[in-house]
Amino acid sequence: MTARVLLLTEDSAKDAHATLEALLRKLLQSVQRHDALRVRVDPPSAQAARGAHRNEWKARGKPHVTAMLRELATHIAQEDKFAVFHVDADATWTDGRRRVPQNLALFEQRVRQPLRLLLAGKNAAAIARLFVLHPHYSIEAWLYQNDREALRILAETPCSHGCRAKVEAWKAERALLDEVEKPKDTTPCLRDRHNLALTNGLPIDDVLAAEKSLHEARDHLAASTELCAALEA
Repeated sequence: MTARVLLLTEDSAKDAHATLEALLRKLLQSVQRHDALRVRVDPPSAQAARGAHRNEWKARGKPHVTAMLRELATHIAQEDKFAVFHVDADATWTDGRRRVPQNLALFEQRVRQPLRLLLAGKNAAAIARLFVLHPHYSIEAWLYQNDREALRILAETPCSHGCRAKVEAWKAERALLDEVEKPKDTTPCLRDRHNLALTNGLPIDDVLAAEKSLHEARDHLAASTELCAALEA
């Protein structure tokens, strides 16, 4: 039996899907040790990907957004098929505890609620097969935790922005990164140019121990008995 995961991301960068797939696979292994070959991670169609990218998923009535929603609904309506949608919280962890970040509130309104309508009367329970990954502030808050790779990259070119010192500080206290607004803007020598490389060797157990947004994402996945059963099988 193969569990199939439809993976969507609001990130439109060339390596975005590969980066998110690498992160997702690490999270799934943390949820339940399994044979990675038994989990298939699929990209969406070109039109559905367009509906997810940037802020397009927030729009109403656009053909590519409608196509995205229909593709999601068709996928998760089937047994052993799941969907994961990456949306940056665009808020620090502390701010996100005080009030629901606007991006996450909009996701409920513009994605999850329309999906419930599409699934109503057929397989309403399938909505539980949709998972959202929402790093605080952004995906770099997870990727920059790979201090070894980040420092190796920074050693290759001169830096006058203090990027190395920041990475060293985040290594010393991993919970700090979830509190940084627009982390890629604080490290001009990294930004998002090396995101895929930063998935290699990511110390995921250390990051989970900080109990911030990556830990929350893992718990979100682990709470699904259906997903855990699919991984175990």
